Amino acid sequence: MIDGFYSIYYTGSTGVGMGMLILRDGQIVGADVTGGTYEGSFRLDKSSEQFEGEIELHVPANVPMVTGAPPQPQPYSFSFTITVKLTDPDAGMT
Repeated sequence: MIDGFYSIYYTGSTGVGMGMLILRDGQIVGADVTGGTYEGSFRLDKSSEQFEGEIELHVPANVPMVTGAPPQPQPYSFSFTITVKLTDPDAGMT
């Protein structure tokens, strides 16, 4: 079963960060230590044995990104996709 609570850790050119994601019934929600919030969806592709998803990150005003992008005076959002090869293809495929 893929549903559950997950911690995420990421690094960039200016530092590191962490957050928490909740995956449940094909939906993703979460937050990180800077106040950013995540929302999106996921699916399990049994034929490719991959976890695939789309996430939108909502960034508060004046928050620097670990990528080196400068803080913005207004909140903004951007979307990205994720693909993870499952190490146990039967996990979550029920």
